[in-house]
Amino acid sequence: PVPALCEETRPDPLLSVPGSGTNNDSTSSDISQTPHEGPRRPILVKYRAKKCGIQMRSFNRRWYEQYSWLEYSADKDSVFCFACRHFAHPGRQFRKETAFTQDGFSTWVKATQSFHTHNVSAGHKYAMDAWSEFKLRKESGSKISNALSEGHSKTVRENREYMRAVVEALRYTACQTIAQRGHRESETSNRGNFIELLHVIGKFDKTVESKIANNPKNAKYTHHDIQDELVDIMANMVREQISREVQEAGVFALIVDVSKDVSKKEQVSVAVRYVHNDEIWEEFLHFTPADGLDANSLLTTIKQTLRKCNIDHNRCIGQCYDGAAVMSGCNNGVQEKFRQEVPQALYVHCHAHRLNLVLVDCVNNVEPAGEFFEIVQMLHNFFSGSVVLSIFMKKQKELQAADKLFELKKLSETRWACQYSALLAIQKTLPAICASLDDMMQQPNARRKTEARSLKGLIDFQFVVQLALFEDLFRTTKFLSDHLQSPDLQLASATDLVESTIASLSEKANEKFWHDIWDKAQTLSTKAGIFTEMRPERRHVQTAGKLEGFVVEAPTGRRPALNSPDAIRHNCFYPVIDRLVSELKRRFSPEACGVPQGTSALNPKHQSFLQMDLLLPMAQHYGVSKDNLSAELHQVQRMLRSKSGDSRNSNLALLSINAERARALDEQDIIDAFALNHNNRRIILL
Repeated sequence: PVPALCEETRPDPLLSVPGSGTNNDSTSSDISQTPHEGPRRPILVKYRAKKCGIQMRSFNRRWYEQYSWLEYSADKDSVFCFACRHFAHPGRQFRKETAFTQDGFSTWVKATQSFHTHNVSAGHKYAMDAWSEFKLRKESGSKISNALSEGHSKTVRENREYMRAVVEALRYTACQTIAQRGHRESETSNRGNFIELLHVIGKFDKTVESKIANNPKNAKYTHHDIQDELVDIMANMVREQISREVQEAGVFALIVDVSKDVSKKEQVSVAVRYVHNDEIWEEFLHFTPADGLDANSLLTTIKQTLRKCNIDHNRCIGQCYDGAAVMSGCNNGVQEKFRQEVPQALYVHCHAHRLNLVLVDCVNNVEPAGEFFEIVQMLHNFFSGSVVLSIFMKKQKELQAADKLFELKKLSETRWACQYSALLAIQKTLPAICASLDDMMQQPNARRKTEARSLKGLIDFQFVVQLALFEDLFRTTKFLSDHLQSPDLQLASATDLVESTIASLSEKANEKFWHDIWDKAQTLSTKAGIFTEMRPERRHVQTAGKLEGFVVEAPTGRRPALNSPDAIRHNCFYPVIDRLVSELKRRFSPEACGVPQGTSALNPKHQSFLQMDLLLPMAQHYGVSKDNLSAELHQVQRMLRSKSGDSRNSNLALLSINAERARALDEQDIIDAFALNHNNRRIILL
């Protein structure tokens, strides 16, 4: 581990220089006092050393060659930035770095990273430009006062006012997640939200209106390249905020997913989860195109993204992915390769994905359930047509007299926990569905007539019973799914929610709940005009004699007929509930969850608080011995008893997701950063 503090050793008297001693001022007297002096850079035989952990570190004079702005104080054994001390911007307040301007920097173990960070900061870049201009003017004998004339100041003021409007228009469209550019941006067409909004601002701001009308085309700063640059600056400012908060937190968890965008490109989305100001924060960082979908390529992409955001991946203590083999594989998956580099980065299979797998398994392994959801999807496909949809809406108004009209929802194979809304829509509109099918059977269109007749035959009492059953079960699992996707949900709470859901589903496997479902199905069928009598099986199929006494896993050509209450109860009702409960127990068992189970024992409000059997796996994972854990638990318990108590797409996504942070950015800081980063300036901003 990298030590946070350096312990200074006693200075060597042989290294003392004349006049050295303690300086009580914020800066030392042996460095430059005026900009005319230039940076003080003494070359010593040996520099004072400080103890950093178990090693001794000192100033390295080779840093002089890398950074021209560096000056060294022998009195304080610290370095300062000559440019920032003498040429900081007098009007704008860049992010203060007092270590390089007042206090002095001497944490040598972090020197390389800190020097680089300071070297690329906006305030430092401005100071370096001002220093360069100072040297040029000093050589030519010109006066700086000419650059600060009233005319120059007025031009800068007007240009910054115009750029402020450009920034605000871009920020508004990004935070509202609306398109910025139009298909054509000529004067006679819809020029897109960004330019149109800029013209609206111009109606109320004469300076903006004048710049739009009179500036040359290459100085209006509305080109898409300028938009990209400004969006990138704003996004990087937000990322810097998140990065600082992660660094202050010390440790973080990593959340990664891979999905296709609208252009069918695989995008790696990276988010971090950390504690800031005693609150849990979950923040999106970046969309990065995947160079490859193998574990090594994905791991490289993840590490590069974190490095770009100035987040040390070695500080990661948790990683969360879906259940895909390339991500979660225990031998060659991303999680295992990441843990080889960062052993403490515990892998957690996304609980929302686990729940999704439970529901998918139930549908795939209980045959009546699979057939039921096929009918649900067929209903959506049929009622999504414009002609059928208009009739469907009309029937809802006639039969239900409801203020809210429903559309049938599409099923998603990857988001089974969201199927509840699809089932609820069918249950609410079942009378209108049946009436619409009856109307469509009388239509002249042969295809729609045939489809309506087929669907009407499939919506029988058996379908309604399954509708009532799955609507109730999915209502329970939807509550769990919604909470598992909540950004502020803690792992211990997730475990408790899973346990309560399992208990709730287990309680439904009884005759009372079955009769409630049956009665509800009869009520729904009566309202929709569906016969509640079960259709008898036409003929009895005799099982082949040679198969008697054998248990087979392959189908024998015969399936149970759901033509009676007992048949539905034994072949659909109990199998569905049993499958849900067994899969939940298997996928969320203590063995499957592993070390994270110990988090519940760290919650003072949890019933398992400080239980040794839950804390031990977590302690062993982080290298704490059982004896030390017992001693620590004893100490804590004693204390408790004694007290009470795409780059652009990625940037736009970042600004949209973190809209609150984006709106809080100071537009003047954005303009300053743009002025320093943009080389070919057509309008003066500083």
